[in-house]
Amino acid sequence: MSPKIILITGINGYLASNTGTAVLQAGHILRGTCRSHERVKALLEGPWNQYQSQIEISIVPDISEVHAFDEAVKGVSAIIHMAAPVISPEISKASTQLIEPTIAGTRNLLNSALNYAGDQLEIFVFTSSAAACIKPGAKAPHVYDDDSWNVVHPEIVERDGDNVSIFTSYPVAKIKAEKYVWSLYESKAPFAIASICGSIATGPPIVLPESESEIPSTCKSVLNALRGLDLPGPQSHIANIAGAAPYSDIRDLAKIYLWCTENPQIADGQRYLVVAGHGPQKAMYDILKEAYPERAHMIPNGDEFLRYNKDWTFDEDGVRFDSRKVQKHVGLTFKTYKQTILDTAEVLAPYWKHGLPIVH
Repeated sequence: MSPKIILITGINGYLASNTGTAVLQAGHILRGTCRSHERVKALLEGPWNQYQSQIEISIVPDISEVHAFDEAVKGVSAIIHMAAPVISPEISKASTQLIEPTIAGTRNLLNSALNYAGDQLEIFVFTSSAAACIKPGAKAPHVYDDDSWNVVHPEIVERDGDNVSIFTSYPVAKIKAEKYVWSLYESKAPFAIASICGSIATGPPIVLPESESEIPSTCKSVLNALRGLDLPGPQSHIANIAGAAPYSDIRDLAKIYLWCTENPQIADGQRYLVVAGHGPQKAMYDILKEAYPERAHMIPNGDEFLRYNKDWTFDEDGVRFDSRKVQKHVGLTFKTYKQTILDTAEVLAPYWKHGLPIVH
């Protein structure tokens, strides 16, 4: 396969840097956007140093600026949109600070793609979320699949506006931006369109963050457990909303994004829900206790009433997520939750094993 120029927005992010690595390893040219050169310095000087001839960086300080992506899209064969507004629990105006900027960034990128990318652009891949698929409060038995949409949280935002939590505003931001993308597809976009609805992603970061505050929240749950801290993580939050704890491995997600860029005709019009299995927080604790017996006395026990299957499958009569379509299309066998957690723990070892100083 001939090398392609693949644009990934927000390239310094957790998922984006994993996907960028997959793109580079496949021999393609990676063009990444980020807010400043400083944000991508650790990648360029570290794991990506060997790929310097394949990397182009485009600085986009503000994705909500109408022409922010005009230069970045020129000449690319594929666009993977991952850049998003900074998410923080301190967000006080959910709609104004998260939902509207998410839609604006997506709209601006698509407009730039239509006007400036060129005829060689084959596909636009949007990063949605499993949160855009879930039905809060769903009662078992219930199955989520590629056609599922969260209709509850948009109604809450419609009613309460800015006065909602990040756990309500985040899925709505993804839903509204994704539906904007699909509106372009329905109006016969000149390039293929696909969306990825990934679940809670865990797995090794490409670079170890210098500051603990920059560790992805899913990885932070692993670190907390190894330090003996029983704190609710994303697994617990989504389990309370969705009725199960869907997990995915960050490396599997990266493979799916790469596959979409290399197979635009098959991916065109596809919405892929990516859930590898059921990985509640107690399962993470049990995996770490077994792997690190010397720390077993420190690692929390978790909720003894929260059961799970040893092969990480969902109960047939429970709340389930069906990701068979993406596995079939990509030819992918998902990594097990055990492998995901243990690989993450080892990459974070400098923090919990070797006493790396904590920088806030």
